[in-house]
Amino acid sequence: RVGEFVDMNEFYVVYRPLLKGWDGLVFEGGGVLPDRTVTLGGPSAGQTAIFLLLDLVLGVTHDKPASEVRPFQRSMRDYMPAAHARCLADVEAELKAGGAGSVRQVAADADAPPALGKALAAALTELAAFRGWHLGVASRYLRATGTGTGGTDFRSMLGVALQATRAA
Repeated sequence: RVGEFVDMNEFYVVYRPLLKGWDGLVFEGGGVLPDRTVTLGGPSAGQTAIFLLLDLVLGVTHDKPASEVRPFQRSMRDYMPAAHARCLADVEAELKAGGAGSVRQVAADADAPPALGKALAAALTELAAFRGWHLGVASRYLRATGTGTGGTDFRSMLGVALQATRAA
């Protein structure tokens, strides 16, 4: 119901400038710390750890050559709360070290119960539906620009993420 409550023109004129990030933001150390200049991409839905966690657990990979999704997701860990980034790193390490892997890997095993495969398919269908909806909303609200609020080419990246989810 975003369209009901958030006027597209108001979003673009009032809120979008606040979300686009900063080039060359200078932090002055005041003699205690060194001055430094940073570039910040601005807030993004990619900073929400839950979707990165779902990808890890369900086995959605974004590692095709030239896919910008994986590097973007990695960079978003620097923006999210430290505990969220640690959770993702812990789950990722456990999936690799534990041997069982993602739900997708477990469901692919010949001994896996058929219900697991059906549940995985349903979860991936819902995640793909959400990603499709998000791509539509982002396209409507960011129609005048090719850059998402996180500084990316959002149409391409969200489309690639949707394709990877459907492929899984």
